[in-house]
Amino acid sequence: MYTFFWILLALWIVCGAAKKVYVTSERTCTSPSGCEGTISDPLDNLWAALNSPLTEAVEIILLYSEDFQHYLLTRDETVPSSPQTTNNIVTTTHDVTIRPLFCNDTEVDSNEMLQDRCVDPGSSITIYLKIESITWRVQRNLNLHNILFDGIENIAGFNPDSSNLPFCLYKREQCCVETQSNSIKYNDLICNPTNFTFTYSSAPTALFLLEKQGSNPLNVVFTNIFFKNLKFTTTNSLLKLAGFDSLTMNNVTIANSFLPDGIISSKDSSLISGNAEITLENLKIFSYNNFGFVPISPFSSACLLNSLNLPTNAVITISDSTFSLNSIIAQNTLMRQTSASILLKNSEIKDSTLMSSDSSLIIVSAGKLEIYSSSITNVSTQTSARFVYVDSGSEFNLIDSTFALNTISSSSAGYFIYANTSTQLTISRSSFSYNTFYGAFTALFAAGESVVTVSDTTFDNND
Repeated sequence: MYTFFWILLALWIVCGAAKKVYVTSERTCTSPSGCEGTISDPLDNLWAALNSPLTEAVEIILLYSEDFQHYLLTRDETVPSSPQTTNNIVTTTHDVTIRPLFCNDTEVDSNEMLQDRCVDPGSSITIYLKIESITWRVQRNLNLHNILFDGIENIAGFNPDSSNLPFCLYKREQCCVETQSNSIKYNDLICNPTNFTFTYSSAPTALFLLEKQGSNPLNVVFTNIFFKNLKFTTTNSLLKLAGFDSLTMNNVTIANSFLPDGIISSKDSSLISGNAEITLENLKIFSYNNFGFVPISPFSSACLLNSLNLPTNAVITISDSTFSLNSIIAQNTLMRQTSASILLKNSEIKDSTLMSSDSSLIIVSAGKLEIYSSSITNVSTQTSARFVYVDSGSEFNLIDSTFALNTISSSSAGYFIYANTSTQLTISRSSFSYNTFYGAFTALFAAGESVVTVSDTTFDNND
């Protein structure tokens, strides 16, 4: 918690001296000279603002409009006589903050034209993603807050080329809503596919790629951020990590989404540089891949933390969070962690299904997992599945937690803990009730080389 405070304080100090750049949702920059990014002459495209030469720390302020929405797109044909094209990859080498204009900002009081362009401090601004094949290479501090990223308009991956598709992809108009399978403007376009099969590529693509450069600080903070309808097929992760000092996500929700390599993953097999501290507080993931995207194999992934090659002293803290994943199709793992320690506390994993055999809810490899004051309820698995797989040389501690109403394996060989050799397992002050075990509660290979401690733990009404 103190780390989070100091990160915010440092970013606040930086932003105090940062240049403010204003971005409107209206298509206004049609002259060859473009716009200046001032209050009276704002930029009109967030991605274009990031593509502009940033020679100093900036605070990008998003202006609210009742009539126009913010869109993230690299090709804008809203004004046919003045099309706008920007690069798909942007790199920022200075500190960046992005947030809405708040109604208590000082410039609002002194400028009447801003008084209907602001939102309350507790509110957010929506940015619609028209395209997923974009990457933001983050090389210095980044602070995002009070933004809703909605991928409902990102439909290129599951629609063939047609005469209507460009109207949706390249214009600032709403084509899709969550409640309808097809476009509200062009009925031949699919907006919400189900059971969609696509070819998985292991290319290291992500919406945010964290690349620490030398001794330059790279602290990333997401606060009050909502991601929804991210149905990605070519961009594999929300965040890929190559090097960073800290990643903090506070009050972040990810809903009705799917990312082939998971929400947070490594760029490649190289060791991630920097202090690599991850703090996830009040993180909510629900309705994950409930529409049934199916990547064609070879495919192996995890939906939250996917094979992060962190330094051995790195710590991942997840607190006050909820994971209600529905059916995890293809990605049959919530977390797959290498080397580092994971602390999960005051959190819930519930209402989820591992859809294929030989899968695990959590995999701990050469690291440590501690679950405190948390619950796992109403989770079901298939044949030969495990809730926790503890690989050789790893440690798993379950303290003051509840495990209830779960079904482990549909027919046989299902385990709560599947431990390999030379592991350390501790279960204390926890309860197991109304679970169905088709296999055994615990499977230990070479138990003589492992240390297992169970104390003050109750087992009631399990089958």
